[in-house]
Amino acid sequence: MIITMNNLFPIQPYNFKPFTLIAACIVLCIIACTEKHKETIENKVNTVMPKQTKSISTPIEKPTIVPVLPKGSCIAVVKEMVISSPRYKEVTKGLNEAIVKNGGQCFGVSLEKSPYPKKDKAWGYAKTYDFVIYEKYTDRQLNTVRFRFDPRTKQLREYDPILDAYKPIAFNKKLLLQYDSLSILTQSVVLQSKTNLNK
Repeated sequence: MIITMNNLFPIQPYNFKPFTLIAACIVLCIIACTEKHKETIENKVNTVMPKQTKSISTPIEKPTIVPVLPKGSCIAVVKEMVISSPRYKEVTKGLNEAIVKNGGQCFGVSLEKSPYPKKDKAWGYAKTYDFVIYEKYTDRQLNTVRFRFDPRTKQLREYDPILDAYKPIAFNKKLLLQYDSLSILTQSVVLQSKTNLNK
């Protein structure tokens, strides 16, 4: 049986020579192996160097500036001035026992007014720090002694109800250095944060 193509080239199964058949197989194997070799190389490259993906860029936002205040605060230093003063110690000596003996519970120190009432958790605003010693009973709270620290004059005073005026009292003056440094630092941080917010 003879198959012809345009009657020019007769193709018969027994016409192929063995050398031609072997050469064709070798060429096909080389082509096949080369493709597998390329895939192996690409896999090794991909595991060593990850594929670069399109980077996602986000716009840089303006940082939020939150003022960091010192760990100690002005109010804590002023309260220390009050409770370390000789007059406070004199007034409160034996006071707790006397209150309990009279049916009360205890005594305490409270901040009535402050230059920064929200931050200091004071009852109201004043240019001074105003403290009161109170006696606590089940039915009432009795304010007994008032102290005032003026940051401008750097003086601690006690209220005299007879003169209806505040008179200077002795206190630990070394605490003024700590108060001044905290006050300056706090004011500069607050001023800096206000400046940054206005930008």
